[in-house]
Amino acid sequence: MISKNSFIFPGQGSQVPGMGSDIFNSYPEAKEIFYQADSLFGSKISDICFSGSAELLQRTEIVQPAMLTVCIAICRVLKNNGIYPDFLAGHSLGEYSALVCSGVLTFEDAFNLVKLRGKLMAKAGEKYPGTMVAVIGSNKKELEEECNNFSNDNSIVIANYNGPQQLVISGKIDSIKEFSQIMIAKGKRVVPLNVSGAFHSHFMKSALAELVEAIEDTEFYNAKIPIVTNIDSTITRDSKRFKEKLKWQLISPVLWEDCVECMISQRVDTFIEIGPQRVLSKLVKRIDKSKTVFSIESVTSLENYLEQKDSLATAS
Repeated sequence: MISKNSFIFPGQGSQVPGMGSDIFNSYPEAKEIFYQADSLFGSKISDICFSGSAELLQRTEIVQPAMLTVCIAICRVLKNNGIYPDFLAGHSLGEYSALVCSGVLTFEDAFNLVKLRGKLMAKAGEKYPGTMVAVIGSNKKELEEECNNFSNDNSIVIANYNGPQQLVISGKIDSIKEFSQIMIAKGKRVVPLNVSGAFHSHFMKSALAELVEAIEDTEFYNAKIPIVTNIDSTITRDSKRFKEKLKWQLISPVLWEDCVECMISQRVDTFIEIGPQRVLSKLVKRIDKSKTVFSIESVTSLENYLEQKDSLATAS
């Protein structure tokens, strides 16, 4: 049986100060991506990635184009070294990186969409203040029941189905605080997320109209590499389907566990996370410990991966 691999791209929350700096300094193809991003952003987003503060990188309108830039810079280096995936997936914002990697969007178009997306989400967060927390220790059914019992006005909803016993709740700030205390009292672990709004929920609806219009006006192409999409965890290649799915991604839950299971069902046994912090690598291991994961966020991790891949190829 032939095994396959997948590139997976993290979203907002995985950013770290200094991200991408050594990749920029070591690979001309990465440098080109950062220069292009600087031009599209209107100021040096590369400087923000390399030397910006953690507080600055938490701003939604900044971190979204910054993360896209870092992920695509690393992806270009891998492709220049002859590393291509069989499948792609990205978590929330990371789905835009997957679309660029597969040729569905140009980097320029994806950057402009993500730049707008970040601004609109930040505005929605100001209009309807909200936040997000990870709840660890509850399964899907249990947490869905807890949310329904807590509120009948959808003041909280499940935003990310990340893995077994790891889900993310999105909602009003006061409701999230109250619900968190209930979960802690029941022995669950609750981890606040550094986000500026209740993402992947109806609280983002005010951001939808302008983003949908921009998506509609952007050229999408059929995927060269199949992508497993967030909102329905299905394999997608058709440009029109990507457009429709991306329109609703912002207010729909991320079905990450199902996305990983879908790729595993297609014989993917190696997951290569492209971007900082190893968040998705850890989630994959929680979903299936038998799978191989690599996390590429720096020159060291990239070169280690290339060396390991070469040694495996030689051994076989």
